[in-house]
Amino acid sequence: ARDKFLNNVRFEGFVSREEYPDLLRICSIGLVCLSPQNQTPVVPGKILGYMAAGLPIAAFLQSSSDGHGIVKAAQCGFSVDSGDKDACVKAMQALMSHSPTFVELGQKGKSYATEHFSKEVCVSQLESMFEEDTTILSKTGSMVPK
Repeated sequence: ARDKFLNNVRFEGFVSREEYPDLLRICSIGLVCLSPQNQTPVVPGKILGYMAAGLPIAAFLQSSSDGHGIVKAAQCGFSVDSGDKDACVKAMQALMSHSPTFVELGQKGKSYATEHFSKEVCVSQLESMFEEDTTILSKTGSMVPK
């Protein structure tokens, strides 16, 4: 970035857990890039972290990632297949043209993350799953469906 005189772009090495919130506070967008060669259908933790921080998302993910659905459902930015370079460029241009709505996009992501991924929501979902499994076990004597 320095060689290209991009003084609004920073590349950071490892950032400690303590420093991370301060770094996010100075960011305009949350950028998530996964190689198209990565075929594991993951949702990068950065997506949820950026959403919780109220940052609009620019996500370049493998086509099988559930991250696409999360960004779309939250309406908090753009998510495209990382193997499609033209789509990546267009997504960044589209996001940058929405800079007046960065706060709105970020708030949508933050609200969605709180509503769907907060600790309380996740614990409640896990408890429900365990209760369901316990009910099946007590009725059938087995966790394996017949």
